[in-house]
Amino acid sequence: MTKQKIQAAITDGSSVEIPLVEAIALINETPEVAGYLFFNGEPSVNEANAQDEEVKAAAARHLVAARSMTAELFNAEVAEVGKTVGEQVQAATGSA
Repeated sequence: MTKQKIQAAITDGSSVEIPLVEAIALINETPEVAGYLFFNGEPSVNEANAQDEEVKAAAARHLVAARSMTAELFNAEVAEVGKTVGEQVQAATGSA
């Protein structure tokens, strides 16, 4: 039954909780299963890697949004400076 659970976990990327003694025996028999096992309520290696990828993707999205907002603020500031300079030039030359 445990090997079936592990095979299912390998297939769908989930984890399997089994007694430590059984886990050690399985890891000795088939080392690649270690990434699908978790201990003491901590995520398995595969789950932790997936969480890391989610965090990296979220950070990348926030960075893109921040850069976009910064660019928009910069453009607005440049436009305001351009408007002010234009008004001052017009006032100085009397072409307003």
